[in-house]
Amino acid sequence: MQYNLNEYIELRNWKIDSHIVPLVSIDCLTYNHSKYIRDAIEGFLMQKTKFPVEILIHDDASTDGTTEIIKEYEKRYPNLIKPLYEEENQWVKGRRGSVVFNIPRAQGKYIAFCEGDDYWIDPYKLQKQVDFLESHPDIGLIHTELDHYYVKEDRYVKNHWKTCGVINQSGDIYEDLLLGNKSMIYACTACLRKELLQDLNYDKFGQKIFQDRIIWLHIAAKAKIGYIDQSTAVRRVLPYSLTQGRSFEYWFEKHLESYLLYDEFNSIRPFSEGVKERFMQKQYKHIFNLCYSYDGHINELREYYHKLNDKNIEIRLKYYLKTMQIPKIVSKAVMKLWYIFNNIYNKI
Repeated sequence: MQYNLNEYIELRNWKIDSHIVPLVSIDCLTYNHSKYIRDAIEGFLMQKTKFPVEILIHDDASTDGTTEIIKEYEKRYPNLIKPLYEEENQWVKGRRGSVVFNIPRAQGKYIAFCEGDDYWIDPYKLQKQVDFLESHPDIGLIHTELDHYYVKEDRYVKNHWKTCGVINQSGDIYEDLLLGNKSMIYACTACLRKELLQDLNYDKFGQKIFQDRIIWLHIAAKAKIGYIDQSTAVRRVLPYSLTQGRSFEYWFEKHLESYLLYDEFNSIRPFSEGVKERFMQKQYKHIFNLCYSYDGHINELREYYHKLNDKNIEIRLKYYLKTMQIPKIVSKAVMKLWYIFNNIYNKI
């Protein structure tokens, strides 16, 4: 079938058959997102493009009705929506994320990402990103501004990056992405060139928790990053930690994996002098705060406290409250007072 490439066609109206190769593959991971997955899929289907797209959904053995919702859409759009349903949860087996399930089967020249609890709000998101990549061959990944919705507080914040002051979102941001202070990328806004992932070790990284960051660094080591200063997506910020069963061991593993990032990517493209120390200090601080947040783990807290070069007032307070085993309710009150005082002081 011939398409008029001067005309934008909403994805739900594309008459795609098995002989048409998509230009873009949408990568969607989901697990127990029954409250949100319709928004994600509808955000895909409303995209208006001049090129064909495929929607790859990996459902990791959901138990809350997510699977049935995906099957409903698959029945309506069988050549567009291509799900992969698991009978057993693969995450707990160490087989995790896009590099295992969706990227290897993607046919598109470009891959766009959006997890099942996030959604797109700009119907021309994909078209804008593909147009940018087609006209800028030195750009390996293009991402955008986004909005945040804090589910627990029922609070919607527009233009997240402008609000939080992240300032370096484009160009050669390889080192800033590693350090994670001036540059960040959220998956629901990212679209990249698949060819740049050809040498990504899927077997090695398929067990890692920090897969998004690994993918972004892999791209940034080879190419520049592009940025569109328009909000195209909404990231839902869900309550987590103990309420979602995230154990201390889970987060501890996550941060230990970060240690490996430096050596892995330094071997691909060496970082500047001093970056490793700054990076390691940031990881030490993350683990220190993790030890403070969970019951027990006093010995680990001591270990990482002594590794920190910058023991500011907040760090010292947490250290003494924890090691002196002050009751949690008192510790929380002390830290709350400190945050109030510090905010007032910074405004003076």
